[in-house]
Amino acid sequence: MRVATINSYISSIRAFVNWSADKGYQESFPINKVKGQANKISYYSDEDIAKLLKKPKQSDGYCDWRTWAMCCFVLATGARAGTMVEIKLSDIDWKYREITYRHLKNKSIAIIPMSAMLVKTLREYTDLWTRDSDDGYLFCDGA
Repeated sequence: MRVATINSYISSIRAFVNWSADKGYQESFPINKVKGQANKISYYSDEDIAKLLKKPKQSDGYCDWRTWAMCCFVLATGARAGTMVEIKLSDIDWKYREITYRHLKNKSIAIIPMSAMLVKTLREYTDLWTRDSDDGYLFCDGA
């Protein structure tokens, strides 16, 4: 667990302990934050990004196509992983180039525009790997 996360929890606990002490339920005691070295964030190299964004060959498998489509999707929309994996084919409006996010972190619904490049990418992916049914997920486990 990251130091910042632990310190966030400690702040919440400290607030409760102080409230309890103010009400006379317990005696106050100090709770110190954790000190630690920040984790070094690793980044993808330009070569790694180029590999991820390289369009798969027609003969490549489903996982290659799905990974490529997901990488392009994230770069084009900035969607969180939890939102992205819950998108169904019926959430895509090809005519108006929009995607409806029904599973956002804040439990709301949002309609997001798609760029022409994302439309092209998703069309290629869905034409190759999805069934005719609109009730399936865009990025499912298997074809």
